[in-house]
Amino acid sequence: MFDYINQMRGEYANHGGYDGYPWKGTNKDPYTWTVKLSWDDALAKEAQTEADAVASSGSPKGERFAYQNVGGAEAIWLTGIDTPKYMLTAKSDINIEGKGAALEYKWHSKGNGTVRMGIFYQTGSDPHANKCKLGVGKADLSDGSVWWVLIFGE
Repeated sequence: MFDYINQMRGEYANHGGYDGYPWKGTNKDPYTWTVKLSWDDALAKEAQTEADAVASSGSPKGERFAYQNVGGAEAIWLTGIDTPKYMLTAKSDINIEGKGAALEYKWHSKGNGTVRMGIFYQTGSDPHANKCKLGVGKADLSDGSVWWVLIFGE
């Protein structure tokens, strides 16, 4: 997931930035986050702890954001855009299948404008618009689904 996020941020680097939560923010240039994020062990440990917690409780932190224009697709939860740590939580549901190479209906799909704004061309909100690190946590569920937690930091 770490490599995928960096790949997508690279693909959208010429798009221009976005400041704020999906569908609530504004376009912003220039980028203030680095396009390619660095792995951070401390953030990864925190993300793993959160992934394990949400896998136990089923209650992600933050505000729920639906997949753009597709009912029944995977949602994401976001919190902390204007803090030192910005967190995305999402469940990859084994019962929601991807379609073709684009993986339609999956939260991390290129076709999902919500995740494009929230992550792929996100550049953050002042005073914490300088994210350059990423940690990823993953918790597998017994039904084959996965809870992902991504924490972006300064």
